[in-house]
Amino acid sequence: AVVSTQSTGDRHGGRMMLEPVTVPDGCYLVRESKNRVGQFSIDVKFNLMVKHIKVVYSEDARTFFLTPSKTFPSIVDLVTHYQRCTLGAVFRDLQTKLLVPYRCLPGS
Repeated sequence: AVVSTQSTGDRHGGRMMLEPVTVPDGCYLVRESKNRVGQFSIDVKFNLMVKHIKVVYSEDARTFFLTPSKTFPSIVDLVTHYQRCTLGAVFRDLQTKLLVPYRCLPGS
């Protein structure tokens, strides 16, 4: 899995990076949350819009998740799973996988 965090500052920075028409659906970036130290968010482009997904970290279980019914031991494992499986399993209106890491786009 290709996972690297982007220093975008906040969700606005993520939106600005993913919004251009040349950025394909399924393009994503993982960023550290500005408000939640040590926590992450995933910004993903779908249907010409940028969606922001909060990744929850459970200190007790030491797992990451988008939904408590599907947990992962690391952010890399979570991203790898959603590269293979649609986010639509968690978010009905987000029928895409994490397809292209932003940092792998030409010129990024």
